[in-house]
Amino acid sequence: VHPGVLRDLIETGQIAAASRVLEAGCGTGNYISALQAATGCRTWGLDPSEQMLAQAQQRGGATTFRQGRA
Repeated sequence: VHPGVLRDLIETGQIAAASRVLEAGCGTGNYISALQAATGCRTWGLDPSEQMLAQAQQRGGATTFRQGRA
């Protein structure tokens, strides 16, 4: 995760602990997991790939990952 990109996501999205964020096409969950860890917001990741989601779920954390298409 690039720190500048994460900071920009938080600032431009005005993401705070009370926010709810869905990342469609989350892949291995790098950014959605980092966003949750940095802000404490509720997060969900959606991706069509079982292999990507298997890697994302190994990260642990509070993000909920589901298989699907947007």
